[in-house]
Amino acid sequence: MTTRMGGSPLRGAIAAFPGQLIAPPPRIVVFQYNPANVSRSLEHQVAPSGDETGLEFDTLRVRGAPKETIDMTVELDATDQLEESDSTATSSGLGSAIAALELLMFPNSADVVARRLRLALGEVQVSALEVPLALLIWGTARVVPIRVRSLSITEKAFDQDLNPIQAEATLGLDVLSYENLPWTSIGAVTSFADHMRKEALSVLNTADAADYLGLLPK
Repeated sequence: MTTRMGGSPLRGAIAAFPGQLIAPPPRIVVFQYNPANVSRSLEHQVAPSGDETGLEFDTLRVRGAPKETIDMTVELDATDQLEESDSTATSSGLGSAIAALELLMFPNSADVVARRLRLALGEVQVSALEVPLALLIWGTARVVPIRVRSLSITEKAFDQDLNPIQAEATLGLDVLSYENLPWTSIGAVTSFADHMRKEALSVLNTADAADYLGLLPK
C-alpha cells in the first residue's frame, strides 16, 4: 500500500465533476483499499502519412498525446463499518459505495429529464447527454482525467437484507487528453499538467546516460 512520509495511508480516489468548465465541489469516491495492480497501456494516435511526392517521411508524426487506458480492481468491504455500527453500512451495506462508482457511467438525472422535455416540445436537434468528467487521483504526482469505459462488480457476501457487504469492482478507464477536451476545462488543464510532469520526471532518468553517448552516431 502506498503511504505518506509520516506513515498514514495514501489512498487512491476518483473525483467526479458535474461539468467541464465550471468546478463545483466534486463527488469523490475514495478507494477503501488500494488495488494491488494497475495495468496501463499507451497507443499512438498516428497521423496520416505521405506527402506530395508520394514518399513517406511522416513515421514519427502523431495527432497528439497517445491514447492511454488503465485497468484496476478495487476491493470493497463493509465489515469494519458494520462492527462499528456505521449507520450507512447498517442500512445499505456497500450500496452507497457501489452507487457512487456506477454513477460515473450515468448522465445526470436532471439532464435526462430536461432532454425528455425538449423532445416532448418538438425540438428536432437535441444534444447527447454527458457523463461526469472524472479525475483519477493516484498519488500526489498522478492525477489524470478519465472516462469510465467499463465497470464490472462482483458482490461476494450479503447482510440479512441482501445488501452487499463484500464486493470487487473492476474498472476499465480511458484517460482523456487535452487534445479531446475544451482547453479551459478541468480535464484539459489536468491532462497537460500531467504531460509536463512526465517531461520533468524523465530528466531524472539520465544518471547512466553518459556511459552510452559514445555509442551514438556522430
